[in-house]
Amino acid sequence: MSKNIARIGIIGTGWWTTQAHIPALKDYTDTEIVALCDSDLARLKNTSAFYDISKTYTDFHEMIDNENMDGVLIATSNDSHHQIAKYALEHELHLLIEKPMTEKAKHGKELLDLSKKYKKEIVIGYTFHYTPLAQKARKIVQSGKLGDVYLASSTFDTMVIEFIKNNPEAYRNVFNWPVHGPTPQNFSKYGQGQMQLTHSVALMLFITDLLPKKVHSFMSNFEVDVDLADIVNVLFENEALGSLSSIGNIPIGDTEYHELKIFCSQGYLTMDMLRSGKLYIRTHDGKEDGLTIINEYDKYPIYAPARNLVDVILGRDENHSPPIIAQRAVEIVEAAYKSAASGKIVTIYEL
Repeated sequence: MSKNIARIGIIGTGWWTTQAHIPALKDYTDTEIVALCDSDLARLKNTSAFYDISKTYTDFHEMIDNENMDGVLIATSNDSHHQIAKYALEHELHLLIEKPMTEKAKHGKELLDLSKKYKKEIVIGYTFHYTPLAQKARKIVQSGKLGDVYLASSTFDTMVIEFIKNNPEAYRNVFNWPVHGPTPQNFSKYGQGQMQLTHSVALMLFITDLLPKKVHSFMSNFEVDVDLADIVNVLFENEALGSLSSIGNIPIGDTEYHELKIFCSQGYLTMDMLRSGKLYIRTHDGKEDGLTIINEYDKYPIYAPARNLVDVILGRDENHSPPIIAQRAVEIVEAAYKSAASGKIVTIYEL
């Protein structure tokens, strides 16, 4: 039976919560933001005042223990996702977890098992999954129209180097954040793989539904303390191959670049997610299809993940960013870091 209203608690009131998630929920149909939680008191107070949400907590245990909620949105540092999500699932709450779902594959697997045990959904904040391009590409590939996937190739070039350098203010005029910008230390300890490559890995898996088997990667830091440029090669269980490259030094204000190509036994497709907004599909018998997105919001619909959480709770939509895809993305990214550090191929079952 569908509920009448979705009661949501928000854990983590940083930049992306105030830029995307709270605006997504604030005026959404049949939604109530019950409370905010953040260990940073100043950040919590600023967010509470700006959005007029009076109930606040500095300890997520207290919020979960004391509030009547249907779900929680977790937008905290990557290393805290597992702990918070586990506690929330054990209290039988639906979740939205910002990407990446966890840092470790074993922690992601534990959350998957808990979600099945308690019959609760986990929505992952991979915004690209909600784009018309990704939705159509997924439908086409998984319909079998193009045959078996043989090769998938992705390039994702992003604008994060100033975050890594502890200088988020450099992006103020680009993002125009309504309350506050990113907390520098939450970005500078993560490299391109954790922050950005995870997006392109998850998109590739979302469209193809491939199972990773082995990973080999190289990473370079250049002028920063963490990886800035990554190359990751993947062998999938069906012997398909994947190649993902990503770099974080796109200049401030430039349009980022995210392209995906998938070659199959009976055809292929190409996608330019952020610049042209074009999907092109061609089968080996010469038939063509495609889609072009003109609306800039539809290229990166920042409100979609939080609203999907509400719709899932209310029983009016399915989970469009499921945790099984996020779990496989965690496996690839974790294996990529291990491979880059050791110089060896990493097998997924070893994680």
